[in-house]
Amino acid sequence: MFRIILGTIVLSSAAINLVNQFSIKRWMMTLILIGLAGLLYFINVFLIKYYIKKNAPTLWNKKESISGIQNWELTANTGVVPNWVSWLGILSISALITAIVLWVIALL
Repeated sequence: MFRIILGTIVLSSAAINLVNQFSIKRWMMTLILIGLAGLLYFINVFLIKYYIKKNAPTLWNKKESISGIQNWELTANTGVVPNWVSWLGILSISALITAIVLWVIALL
């Protein structure tokens, strides 16, 4: 949770600076941030699938080994997927939160 809040603070500071420096309208920055959030999310999902297939191919399936837990979920916190890939997912959440905050500010 701390990482999401930190990412939101950094992205909102950067977004406000870009809005002020380049005279971009707030609603345009909101669309840019939503696009960034979507792009980071899809890159994150692709890389997670890639690293699990590469480093733990036997766990890459949707079968449940434990009731309610699929095999690929067992790779969490084992080092199969690098931390920077997880950071991309966290940044996508932060970008979406920042976009929502900027949208609300633009409406006021």
